[in-house]
Amino acid sequence: AIADRHGEMAGEPVALAPLPEGGAEAFVHGWVGAARDGEFLVVRVVWHETIGNLNVYVLADRIDASGHPVSSMHTTLQLEYFDYVYALGGGGDGYLFVAAHRNRGTVTAYSLDASGVFSGTPMTLAAHDPNRASIAARPVSVRDGSRYLVVWQPAFSWGETEIRMASIPDGASSAPESQDIASWNAYPGGLAF
Repeated sequence: AIADRHGEMAGEPVALAPLPEGGAEAFVHGWVGAARDGEFLVVRVVWHETIGNLNVYVLADRIDASGHPVSSMHTTLQLEYFDYVYALGGGGDGYLFVAAHRNRGTVTAYSLDASGVFSGTPMTLAAHDPNRASIAARPVSVRDGSRYLVVWQPAFSWGETEIRMASIPDGASSAPESQDIASWNAYPGGLAF
């Protein structure tokens, strides 16, 4: 559903494209949304179970400012099917999709075009570190001028939590060095940025 700047519903709810064939065997495991240039993109991570297999589809649904579907397509992202949390930021020529693996502590960013299709190279913002017990909360991806800022919370096995931030300029093909912007001896539950 689309809300106006006062938080009121603007029009009727938007019906997204149906899930892959299979009915009850397909369900949305996670989703995120972002806006840019007067339109919206919803990225859905869909699990589709067939006999002996679990397929993962990452679908991008583009919606105009009036709430009309524009397109629905596969992003071409290849994700494993377990234990990720996601973020999406919009602006510039497209979007930045971020997938953080809760148990491994990895954070990867993917540049999507205006239709939500991935092309290029994944950018590893945080590699697996056995000292990091987990990602403590869903990451955040926001637009700031000609770059994206991505923030995430790694939690360490000894009980300390950090907040890390990476600045990804437009057109980047590799991940910049992230910086630690805060840390404390606690296990918090979420981020706002």
